[in-house]
Amino acid sequence: MITKNILVFFMSDKKKDATSHPFFDDPAMVKNPEQKYGESTQTNETALKYLKSELRKKGEKLDAVFSFVTKKCKEENNAWDWLKKFYPDIKEVAFKQDASASESLSYLAKMMNEINLYVEEEKKEACGQSVEFKVHVDFTGGFRHASMLMVSLVRMLKFANMKIEKVLYSKMELDRNYKPSRNGNDSNNSKPPKVVNDSNGKNDLHSEDETYFLLEDATEIMNMYTLIGGAEEFVNYGSANLISKYFENQNISPKMQDILNAMNDFAEKLKICTNQEAMFQSLAKLRHGFETYEAANTTHEQFFNCLLPIIKEHYKEILDACTYKDGNNCNYRKDVFSLIYWAADKGYLQQALTYYTEWVPEFLVENKWIGAPNGFKTFCKKLDNNHNEWYNYIFTAYNQWNPALKITKLTNNALYQVLNSRQYQSDDVIVNHPLFGCICDSEANLQCKKKLESLYEDFKKIKKEEWVNNSQKIDKVKVINALKTFSDKKFVEIVVEAIKNKKEKNVKNTFEEFCNKQYFNSVKLFEKLLLMANENQNNGVRGLTKILGVPDDGAKGIDRGEMFESLLAINCITIPKTAKQNISKKQLIELAKRYGEYKNKYRNTIAHASASDDFKASVLREEMKDLVRDLRNKI
Repeated sequence: MITKNILVFFMSDKKKDATSHPFFDDPAMVKNPEQKYGESTQTNETALKYLKSELRKKGEKLDAVFSFVTKKCKEENNAWDWLKKFYPDIKEVAFKQDASASESLSYLAKMMNEINLYVEEEKKEACGQSVEFKVHVDFTGGFRHASMLMVSLVRMLKFANMKIEKVLYSKMELDRNYKPSRNGNDSNNSKPPKVVNDSNGKNDLHSEDETYFLLEDATEIMNMYTLIGGAEEFVNYGSANLISKYFENQNISPKMQDILNAMNDFAEKLKICTNQEAMFQSLAKLRHGFETYEAANTTHEQFFNCLLPIIKEHYKEILDACTYKDGNNCNYRKDVFSLIYWAADKGYLQQALTYYTEWVPEFLVENKWIGAPNGFKTFCKKLDNNHNEWYNYIFTAYNQWNPALKITKLTNNALYQVLNSRQYQSDDVIVNHPLFGCICDSEANLQCKKKLESLYEDFKKIKKEEWVNNSQKIDKVKVINALKTFSDKKFVEIVVEAIKNKKEKNVKNTFEEFCNKQYFNSVKLFEKLLLMANENQNNGVRGLTKILGVPDDGAKGIDRGEMFESLLAINCITIPKTAKQNISKKQLIELAKRYGEYKNKYRNTIAHASASDDFKASVLREEMKDLVRDLRNKI
């Protein structure tokens, strides 16, 4: 790796009658003139000489010097020409002497552009090799708000991925105890300082015998901005990158290390949407670390300790969801709504939506607000391979039609729901379903029923060996060939097209997987083909409408509220009497309805990268917070 060292400073004035003074980099050496680091006449000269010497010791060199330069420094007091004796190629950014604070920002931008141009040129000359840019900053020069400009410049340089290596400050000191040697003889006689007129005619209290430059390393003060930025980052975004970077080269206490580990663990688990158990264990460890922390007697930890109460206040709501038992075992109360709200508020919308859709069903079951007979739980698990638990299935995919629900018109969606629910019905042909007994009075409904009966009669003529392979699995090619014997050519055309459109590259979407997912017989295969045909649209018209002539009322997801009402009516799900808190059927149905709407409207849209141009993250954020707040207040 190639290393480039850069020095940046605000050029100080140089008095016309200025003389050379010794400078030190260690206050302890001041009383011993023989220990001086060198001599200089002007403050920037001190930093320049010191840096060149220190880099030389490490086998490096100063590669570039940038300076804000006023007209006074360049034309009146000769500071510009003086400093160029020690580094001829100083790159200047002219600075107006009486510039206001707002005007100064334009000079700051010019300086940043100059450094960026230099960086780009060096990268080109490196011909693909990695280049590390180390920035050294002399904070001594300038006036009024110059130091604030330099702080801003340092922050910008750090953002540009440059390493702030040294922050220096050179000050002129007056010490009567310091007596430099003259002609080899040290004088121990104190004498009062001389009064000398400076270049402006004002009295300047100093003595050449008593004046020296002391160079201070202020890097640690500047590094505090990294710690403050790290605290802000963790509070606002749940990231521990900056705060870990601040402590990475420090000798820290075990308690501090525990906190850093807990903060990083939480941040990592948040990024990947880890499982609920691991997420809340991570929060419990974070709370334990905060509560047991005792700052070591170091500047770094004492300063962190000043910021810790603010961090804890911002995390209070989600940390209160956890209690910690001891150093090895977590014991916690899971409040999923608090964490979902926090994630949405911090802008982690994908995480908030994922937690909401995956955790709310489990939360309701754990709190015994929803129950189900064991037989129904087992049946749900058997039907669905995509979910780990029965409750995830009923919240997202299960569809059990209930005759008690009033359906006044046979539409595409009504028929689609019945076909979906057939997995829990008997093996009778669909035309014997109670749906047709409820709404088969109209001529259109009767025609639909007759059409289904006719299609099924054709289907029953196909022998099983005509549509399965040697492994007794449904075979796509055999099914297509068998369908060609059907008398209804429109049905054959639509179904064959649907079969061919199944994506072979996605195993779960292949025709064979679609049909063989559960047990099957002739009735099941017939109904699976109808469902699959309905997925295909031609000019916006779905397959069941084209085949059976039923009105197409638009593709829409199952209303989870209606489905829960049905499941409660036939006792497939229940509200246990042992519920930790009271919840009514109405509240549960409303919760399920809103759950389904959010899952279909937002989570699926974002997860499949299909959001429209007018989709606003800010709107989703507020809606998500309102939803969680409302649910938490009701339950």
